Amino acid sequence: MVFSVGDVSAATSVGNLNLSAKVVGLKPVVTNVNPSAVFNNVTPTITITGYNFTGALYVTLDDENSSMLTGVIIDTDNQIRADMPLGVAPGIYNVHVTTANGTNLTSDVKLTVNAPAAAANATIVSTTPAGPIVIAGLTQNFSVVVSDINDEPVVWSATSVTSAGGLGSFVAPAGSVTTALPNHEATFTTNFSATTNGVYLGTFKADEDGSLIDGGEDVKILTIYAISW
Repeated sequence: MVFSVGDVSAATSVGNLNLSAKVVGLKPVVTNVNPSAVFNNVTPTITITGYNFTGALYVTLDDENSSMLTGVIIDTDNQIRADMPLGVAPGIYNVHVTTANGTNLTSDVKLTVNAPAAAANATIVSTTPAGPIVIAGLTQNFSVVVSDINDEPVVWSATSVTSAGGLGSFVAPAGSVTTALPNHEATFTTNFSATTNGVYLGTFKADEDGSLIDGGEDVKILTIYAISW
């Protein structure tokens, strides 16, 4: 008769009945993961604690792709470190440790994977004057308020187009301002100038990261009716 009793091995004989115990290793048990919440656009090292980690082959999550953590380091029978892969779908997952003795089905503490928080960026709060605007003449000064919660330098630009064949432009077409407390705001000014009467579209852009063409910029478009008397 054969008995499986954890990691213990024993054999005995009672009369004509032979009793023996077969060595069967215990499956891993995961009791904690640290950190227990991560963003999926970075690759932090996860420290996993529990039992029976000696000889661990790999560490995975139970997401739909069974994502595998990399760089597995077995510190002790009770602790493993491994690096998160990029791009795991947001969700709450069990952490699986696999050894030659099997894989734990669940982890006492789950790993929460989050999508990255939206980066704070500059926004255009207001323009003075606000559009649409009729200007009596071919020039107009504009004052534009921008906001940035990080109080970092904000680049801005001002451009103009028209469908009437004239040329519209801003005397100061670009620059940079830095927002500040109490409202995390700053103001830039620029002067619009047109060559002929017409309907112009004035476009103001503001961006915290220095790029006005990466899709992260804030855009404000004003209709400007330029009339010379």
